[in-house]
Amino acid sequence: MNTNGNYYVNRLRKRESFKRLINIGLSAICLFLEIALFAYMWQFHFQFQLVDPLQKIWYRGFLLENGIYSVILIFFSVTYGGMRLGYMKNTEIIFSQVFATLMADVLIYAELCMMARSVFPPDMFLLMVVLQIVAVIIYANIANKIYRTAFPPRELLLIHGDRPIADICKKFESRKDKYKITKCEHIKKGAAELCKEILSEYQNGEINAVVIWDINEKDRNTILKFCYSQSIRVYVMPKISDVILVGSEELHVFDTPILLTREYSLSMEQRFIKRSIDVVCSLILLVITSPLMLLTALAIKLYDGGPVLYKQVRCTIGQREFYIMKFRSMRTDAEKDGVARLAQKNDDRITPIGKVHGHTIPFYFTETV
Repeated sequence: MNTNGNYYVNRLRKRESFKRLINIGLSAICLFLEIALFAYMWQFHFQFQLVDPLQKIWYRGFLLENGIYSVILIFFSVTYGGMRLGYMKNTEIIFSQVFATLMADVLIYAELCMMARSVFPPDMFLLMVVLQIVAVIIYANIANKIYRTAFPPRELLLIHGDRPIADICKKFESRKDKYKITKCEHIKKGAAELCKEILSEYQNGEINAVVIWDINEKDRNTILKFCYSQSIRVYVMPKISDVILVGSEELHVFDTPILLTREYSLSMEQRFIKRSIDVVCSLILLVITSPLMLLTALAIKLYDGGPVLYKQVRCTIGQREFYIMKFRSMRTDAEKDGVARLAQKNDDRITPIGKVHGHTIPFYFTETV
């Protein structure tokens, strides 16, 4: 690597560190605004609603309560990805941070209720929540604009095989704020030649990342290892085998790492918990929606006097057959020739009642054959 190449690589590394620092700083300002709103409300409103012994602890109580709220808010913000500038869309950033704020406010409100030994007056608290949401929305737009201006999208080199690239290019174009494909190369050019091209263009500042799309594993591994050795960022579109390995379990039996992919996706305990949740939730929803289902059944019966339920055999894993029963949405003679046909748009076999409940009341019972 020549001197100019080293200079550019070092500059990119410093730029990434600076980008991370700016991201943290902008996120911290948003959190500070929300915490400041809570601190103001505590100082001038909340503390006076507490029981008398707690009102006397002003200085330490102020610091303690704001410290608790800060920890809770930061925890939920990190958990739900709030203010992840440069990673998520602006709407996603706002939604995540607002959700984190609401979660933190719910917990702190519960604490205030316990400290007041009664239902805490909600008027000023709700005002604080609204002000926090408004502050998040306004600041997130400003911070995102600052971040996008300071850090333009990454310039990418797309390496692909014979599969059409229009679809993957379209996906990257949907995030023009983050990615920009500047050049495309076919793998037939050769992995060794492409590695030289990647290094040259990376050192000259023409690209700063590589996208590997649908190429054979041998060439993919060659390019991936090369980019890793040169500290070049790589985006890889995974194959089915990659997805399977992501969910594998790492074993430490020997001095060589072993990845274990189990023959079952769920353990016995997980299957039991899943089945229990399925049954319990189904029963609860069945009870809740029973009045609506009763009205639907009555409407179907009164419309043409035919059967309310439609029953059909379906197949599941291992070719195991089961019956599915649902509210009938078609005429009784929809399959008079004995051939089952999928419903289509503007299908004249669908009854007026079926057009309504088919979109609003998905109702199914299953029965093993």
